[in-house]
Amino acid sequence: MLGSAVFVGIARIADRALRIADRALRIADRALKIADRALKIADRALKIADRALKIADRAPKIADRALKIADRAPRITDRALKITERALKITDNPTITLVNRLCEIELGFGSPSG
Repeated sequence: MLGSAVFVGIARIADRALRIADRALRIADRALKIADRALKIADRALKIADRALKIADRAPKIADRALKIADRAPRITDRALKITERALKITDNPTITLVNRLCEIELGFGSPSG
């Protein structure tokens, strides 16, 4: 009798150890899934950070290009002003004004008196 009670006790202990091991296995499996998810999130964050770094790397080049364009703006404006002044000088020429007026009269845009 005593021998069978010992075996029953050992069987209960072994059964309990098996349940504890099974529970530990489920916890470890859940931890593995969480770690896998965390790894995927970290990988995505790394890709986003890499893309942001590439964009930040391009920013000085873009700013430099914008500065060069802004530096050219006064020269372009000055050139446009000179062209406008030349055009005004041409249209102020009495001969050009007379030809323009004759063309207007001939085409019927103006009256001969005015």
